Amino acid sequence: MADPLKPALGFLLLTVVLFLLQTTITCKKPTSMSLVENIIDAKELKKLCRTRNNVLILFTKSTRQSSELINVFSKAAEIIRGQASLALVDCSGDAKKLCRKLKVTPEPHILKHYKWEYHKDYDRKHTVQSIVNFLKDPAGDLPWEEDERAKDVLHIADSNVMHINI
Repeated sequence: MADPLKPALGFLLLTVVLFLLQTTITCKKPTSMSLVENIIDAKELKKLCRTRNNVLILFTKSTRQSSELINVFSKAAEIIRGQASLALVDCSGDAKKLCRKLKVTPEPHILKHYKWEYHKDYDRKHTVQSIVNFLKDPAGDLPWEEDERAKDVLHIADSNVMHINI
C-alpha cells in the first residue's frame, strides 16, 4: 500500500527548493561590470544620452589594453551608482562603426562626458576617486588634491589645529 503523504511531501520539497532558488537569483547583487553599460551602436548611445544627463563613456582601442582602466571604471560605477551612468565602447569590436561616426580614435583609450549631448573630454587622473569627484561636479574646477601645482601646499583639514610638526 502506497503512503498518501509521499506526493504531498514531494510537492512541498519541490516548492521549497524553487523558492530558495528564486530568492538566490533575485537577491543576487549586481556585479560592478553590469553597472557599466556596453554601447555598440549610435542608437544605443543616443538613447543613453537622451535619458540620462550625466554620462561618462570610456572609448577603448582594445579592452585588453585598457583592462586596468576598465577595472577602475567599474569600481567608480559602484560608488556613483544612481548619480551618473558609465558606459564602455570597444572600438575594436562591434562598435567600430560608432567610433568612426563620432570620429573617436582612442590610443589606447579616451573618456568623454555627456550632459544630454557631448560636454567635454575627461582630463583628470584615471583613479576611482578622481572619476567619482568629476561625475559629482562635471562642470566644476579641478579639486586641489588633483592639481599638480598644489602638491607642495599643505592643506589643513581641521581649523582647530594649533601647530603642525613637520
